[in-house]
Amino acid sequence: MVPHAGRTMEGVNYHYSGQAQTRLGHQFTSAALVRFGEDPVPLLERFKVSQALHTERYPYRTATQEMIHVVQDCLAAGVPMAGLLLDGEFGRDAAVTFSREHQIPVLIRAKANMTVQFEGEGLTLGALSRQFPPERCHLYAEFGWRVRRLSVTREVGGFDVLIVWRKVHGVDTVFPVQHVWW
Repeated sequence: MVPHAGRTMEGVNYHYSGQAQTRLGHQFTSAALVRFGEDPVPLLERFKVSQALHTERYPYRTATQEMIHVVQDCLAAGVPMAGLLLDGEFGRDAAVTFSREHQIPVLIRAKANMTVQFEGEGLTLGALSRQFPPERCHLYAEFGWRVRRLSVTREVGGFDVLIVWRKVHGVDTVFPVQHVWW
C-alpha cells in the first residue's frame, strides 16, 4: 500500500487496512503460474482502479471482469492453464459462465449470503454450511480442515461448493468456496 494525497491520480484507489484508516494506494491485479511442488512464476501485474478513477490508460473493471481480462491475455500469450485459483475475489455468475465457456476449472471464494439451489431448496451458503457442521465434514488432517463438497445450482448452471471448516483462534469457522470443475 502506497499512501497518496490526491483522489485523481491514475492507478490509485482507496484501500482499507485493518491496522490503519482507509487510505489511497495503488491497487494491483496480478497473475502467477502455479505448479505443484514449485514456486509460483509471476506472469503479470497491473493497476486496478475504481469507477471514479477510470481513465483510458487505466480502465475500470469489476474484479470478475479484470480476472477474465487477465486470463484472456495469458491464454493469448500461450500460457497453459489447467485451472484458476482466484484470491481477493468473491464468486459471481460471470466467473462461472467464463469457466464453462473456456472449460477452465475455477476455485474461488464465495460470499456466505450468495443464494443457491440445493436439493430443490433455495439457501444462502451460510445457511447451507450450518446444515453441514464440522462433524459432518471430511477431515483433512494435514491442514486441520474439515471439508464437504456439495453440488448446487444458480441461474447460470450447476457447480460445486466446498464448505471448509477451519480453526480460527481455536473456534471452528466456515469458509465457503465456489468450485467449478469440468
